[in-house]
Amino acid sequence: MTVKKCVLTLDYELFFDKSGTPQVSMLNPTDLLLNVLEETSSKATFFIDTIYLNKLRNSNDIKNKILFDNIVNQLKRIVKQGSRIELHLHPHWIDAYQNGDQWVFPSYAHYKLGSLSDETVECLFKEGILLLNEIAQSVDRDYRIMAFRAGGWCVEPFTKLRNLFVANNILIDSSVVSGMKFSGEVHNIDYSSILPNTHYYFSDSVYEQNSTGVFLEIPINGYQLSALNKIVWKMKSILAGEKAKIYGDGVGMQSVEHQTILNKILKLFVGQGQYVQYSLDGYIDSDNLNNAINNSKLSFISLVAHPKTLTKSSLDAIKYLTNVGCSFVSIDNIYHDILKYDRF
Repeated sequence: MTVKKCVLTLDYELFFDKSGTPQVSMLNPTDLLLNVLEETSSKATFFIDTIYLNKLRNSNDIKNKILFDNIVNQLKRIVKQGSRIELHLHPHWIDAYQNGDQWVFPSYAHYKLGSLSDETVECLFKEGILLLNEIAQSVDRDYRIMAFRAGGWCVEPFTKLRNLFVANNILIDSSVVSGMKFSGEVHNIDYSSILPNTHYYFSDSVYEQNSTGVFLEIPINGYQLSALNKIVWKMKSILAGEKAKIYGDGVGMQSVEHQTILNKILKLFVGQGQYVQYSLDGYIDSDNLNNAINNSKLSFISLVAHPKTLTKSSLDAIKYLTNVGCSFVSIDNIYHDILKYDRF
C-alpha cells in the first residue's frame, strides 16, 4: 500500500459573527480531535489565534484567566503529542469587546493586517510569538515557532511581515489557497494565478515565486468537484444527520463565509463543477475525499480545518484515511522533507 503524506492544518479560533463559547467551539472539539490523532498515530498543525489568547491573559475577569489556563493546558497537550502550534493573527480582535460569555465584533475595519500600522503589526506578531514559544517550551525547551498563517488568508502586503519573519526565524507561510479568488465586503483575495503545488519559495511577496527565496510557502490546495458529486455530497450530508453537525456553537462572518440562498442553489445545480479545498470542515464524504487525494499528482496534500467546524464525519475521515494509506504529519516534518530534496 502506497503511503501518501497529508499535512492537516487547523485555525484554532472562535467564530467571528456570533463568537460561540470557547468550551464548545474550541476546547471540546480539539480534545476529540487530539484523541483521534493519538489513536491513529497522526500529527497536525494548529495555527493559534494569539490576539484572542492575549486578551484573555490580560483580562481582570477571573473566568477569563481560568479559560486562558485551560487553553494553555490544551496547547501543551498538542505539543506533548508531537503536533505543532504556530502563529495565526486575526487583527480585528483589537476592536472586540466581551458581552457575557460572547465576544462582540463591532467592526471588521482591521480584518486585514494591511489595515494596521507597521508598529501595531510588529507588536501583535512579537506578542504572539512570545506567548506560543513560552507555552511550547514549557513542554519542549528546544521548541521554536516556525510557521505563520494570516487571518482570512490576507498575508499581503507581505512587506509588513517580511522583516518580522526574518527577526523571529519564521520559515514557513501557509496563508495561500491556490486558485482562490474572493471579493467580499471585508476583504479581497486573488490567488487565482497561483497554480496547485505542494510548495514554493518566495522572498518579498507570495505572488512572486523564487527558487532561491528565503521563505517557504505551503499553500492549501484543492480539487475539482463535479456538479454530480456536489449533489451526491449534499444528499449524503442531509442523510448523515448528527454526523454532519458542526461541534461549534457560533456563527461565522456573513460577508466572508456565506452566500445568498439563491447563489448556493445555483452553484449546487448549475455549471460544470466547483474547485474546493482539501478540507475536514463540515460534512466529509470519506470516499470522495480519499479519491481526490489518490487522484492528485501532488506529492503530499495540505488540508485545512477549524476545530469549531469539525464534525463527527471529520474525525471518522481521519480514521478512514489512515486505514487506507494516508499519513498525517506535522508541518515541520514536511518542511524537513522538502529541504532534503530541494536544497541538498
